[in-house]
Amino acid sequence: MHALSRRCGDTVARQASARLNWSLRPASSQSRRCASVAASGAASTSACDEPCNGYRPNVGVCIFNKAGYVFAAQRCDDDTPGSWQMPQGGIDEGEEPHEAALREVTEETSIVSARIVGEIDGWLTYDFPTRVKESLTGGWQKFKGQKQRWYLAHFYGDDSEINLGTAHKEFRAWKWSKLEDLPGSVVEFKRDVYVEVAKGFVPMIKQLVESGELTGNEERSH
Repeated sequence: MHALSRRCGDTVARQASARLNWSLRPASSQSRRCASVAASGAASTSACDEPCNGYRPNVGVCIFNKAGYVFAAQRCDDDTPGSWQMPQGGIDEGEEPHEAALREVTEETSIVSARIVGEIDGWLTYDFPTRVKESLTGGWQKFKGQKQRWYLAHFYGDDSEINLGTAHKEFRAWKWSKLEDLPGSVVEFKRDVYVEVAKGFVPMIKQLVESGELTGNEERSH
């Protein structure tokens, strides 16, 4: 595991589209499935039509470097000891999920040297525990949890590009970590989602790293 890094400073969020050149499971217009993760930690899978009732549309991004380690960070608003998570955020009106994924990465980490190389088809969902629900205000109060599309993104830049001091600072510290270690480090109500993400992306990362297909100086493109 690489050493913990902390950086702060001003940044301008930039957007870019993504090239989707590897899907973990082929997308289907006929059927979508939501892995429902309850606050208790129990998980179940049930078919649902988009959108899933009561869940806020969201994206999650697993960013990995050429060594196969993934980006993990500590939230500014979470004082849970030893809690780490990957970038995530809402999908704006009229925005495609993969576009939201790269926008959120830039807004939260300043990273622009990344391209999407894989995804988990369908939505993974989790419920907000009572303590989180009680702290929600405004439009957030209508949601019982979040439904997420998860993307795998290769970071081909230098670590100096990572800067947490963004306009809307989300994280206070970051590190490179093994993806298989993160389900045990994320807050409990997101844990089962992270288990599913790790199941899907760990072998994919391993194959990409070992194949030698990852190169630098790449560009985000359709």
